[in-house]
Amino acid sequence: MAEKSIWIALSDDWELRGNGLGDVGTLQFDTALRLMDCYDSLGVTGTFNVEVMQQIAFERYQDRYEDISRQSALWRKAVGEMARRGYDVQLHTHPQWHGAEFDGRRWRLNRRWDITKYSPDEIDGFIRDGIAFLAQFVPREDLVSFRSGSWGLGPPSRALIEALIRNGIKLDVSIVAGLVYRGECIALDYTALECPYEPYYPDLDDARKLSAHPHGLVEIPTQSVPLAKVLGMQAPITRLREVVKPLVRGARYFATACRHRLSGRATDPFEAPLSPFGIWSRSDFVMDFSVRRPLHHWLKAIDLVVERFDHSATPAFLVFENHTKDLVKSSDFDRIFSILKHMQDRFGERIEFVHLKKMARHLDLLTPRLAKSP
Repeated sequence: MAEKSIWIALSDDWELRGNGLGDVGTLQFDTALRLMDCYDSLGVTGTFNVEVMQQIAFERYQDRYEDISRQSALWRKAVGEMARRGYDVQLHTHPQWHGAEFDGRRWRLNRRWDITKYSPDEIDGFIRDGIAFLAQFVPREDLVSFRSGSWGLGPPSRALIEALIRNGIKLDVSIVAGLVYRGECIALDYTALECPYEPYYPDLDDARKLSAHPHGLVEIPTQSVPLAKVLGMQAPITRLREVVKPLVRGARYFATACRHRLSGRATDPFEAPLSPFGIWSRSDFVMDFSVRRPLHHWLKAIDLVVERFDHSATPAFLVFENHTKDLVKSSDFDRIFSILKHMQDRFGERIEFVHLKKMARHLDLLTPRLAKSP
């Protein structure tokens, strides 16, 4: 491959917890600054996928509650700092914030976490309003990428994909191979993707499949690796763990459900869901740097991902993931530093860290996959 022919976007989903819990200062402001400092120390850059619906809800209540006003101001200060320091800012939405209410103690969110389960008009409004809100911080023409909250891209996919195209979004990074959710709030299955790792035109009705024709949106899957390839001899133990973990989740779910039923909380439509992603949710080794796995596993996974594209005939656009809300220890930033340093040391002649907006502006370098004619 030609030098610097592998472009890597380090993306971060910048948000509070899916159920509305957490403090903007702790989970978003502080962690974003530390992550940018980590990137700067290595001379790399990244993209923040900024959750907007949360902030729109906060600003509805900021005049009534001092603490909400404090957190709202920190959110704005952080996004302004991202833009000032030259980081990419792109759109990320969690529709459970639609119609959110704050009762003075906690946020009360709705239970529909999957954007594809909303009406076409609602979906278009979420995208349109989110872009308009972010345009306060970065130029409107720079807002060209999208990641859906909780990875939800359907099926059904048509209303969301058409809304993205209509609002000028050029690429989506919501698909990740090997992910399964069967929860109270979202259900999806990305275990049988037609194009799990390379850019492709998604089928309008089912984004997991290849479109027969080009259109205005390219899907760039977030990279993942089958667990067995990373773990090797440890794979049987991992498979056993994958059986035990749902049983533990189920036991906790049952105990909490009983307490809620006895207390009457089970009848509250705004009560935080007990199992939003499902007891039997699972995933491959997703390239989400916030996940605490042994460093040697991470380095092997990185090698597998990069080497996957060694013999590609076209430039490779790779997307990696992170969640600043989960970076609560100094060791979390140390892990990210070590992963990126390994990438620079081993693959520095081949890789370049870029923004998602740069990928969107150079889609002409790609030949996104299409469905083969019957």
